Formats: sequence, C-alpha cells, structure tokens
Amino acid sequence: MAFGVQVFPHVQTATIDVSCGFSASFGFIINDVGFGTGDGLAFLMQATGPTVVAGYGESLGYISAYAKGKVVTVGYTEKTRCGIADPIGDETKYVWVDYAAKVLSIYYSTDSTKPGSPCTTWSLDLPKYFGTPNLYLGFSAATGYFANNHYVAGVEFTY
Repeated sequence: MAFGVQVFPHVQTATIDVSCGFSASFGFIINDVGFGTGDGLAFLMQATGPTVVAGYGESLGYISAYAKGKVVTVGYTEKTRCGIADPIGDETKYVWVDYAAKVLSIYYSTDSTKPGSPCTTWSLDLPKYFGTPNLYLGFSAATGYFANNHYVAGVEFTY
C-alpha cells in the first residue's frame, strides 16, 4: 500500500485482543521527492475506531486530540535513528513490533533479518492504558508542507 502526500491513515477495520500479546512486522520506504523531508510514517495502536485522522500534514497523520482518545505509535521520521543512519531513502527498512508480558519491543533493520535484540523497549500495559484489550492496529503518514512517498509492504500481524 502507498500513502499519498497528505494525511492517509490505514487502520484495521476490526479490533484485535492484545491481552495475550501480538507481533507485527513490515517493511517501509520513505523517499524524498525533492521538496524537503516530510513528517514520516507511524505504526499505530488505538481504541477509538478505524477512521482516526489528524488535520492536514501534521502529527504523522494522527493526533490524540483529534482522535478523542489515546494513541500509541512507533514513528519513523528523518530524526529516527535507532542505530540506522537515516530512515529516508529508496532502500526498504524493516520493523518488528512485539508486545508480550506488558513490554513493547521495537526492532529495526536495513535488511529483512530480525535483529537479536530490540533497539528499544517500553514497559506498558496496553489494555490498562486504553481501558480495553481490543485495539485497532494500522499505519499513518504525513508530509506537512513537504512531499514524500510512504510505502509499506509485507505487513504481518500475529496474535
């Protein structure tokens, strides 16, 4: 799936129960089309509904004030490093998001092999935080006043 140059969220239309954990993996490309670097791309988790969007070109295409609820994201912007030089470019980057035992673990690589250890972890009880174990998972992207192409491929959810 490809995202346009403004706000374009893609969220599952049904919730999944995350109380027993989940794994998500995907590849992405964010390329600069010559007009400056936009805001970036986000994998998001939220309980509000499948059509949560922000205003044009801000907050990676989502914002909790617009969502009227809470949002947890794993965002990728030109400032994201996680041991990788720059997520912007024509090469596919790979991400794995694992949630188990109230810990969210993020893995990031320039090749399709999952690293042996996460680049970051976050202790978080998702069902408690959202008030429900049933969450919508998906993607969002935005460019602000600039232009990028956002591509997501090979998406897998296991729960």
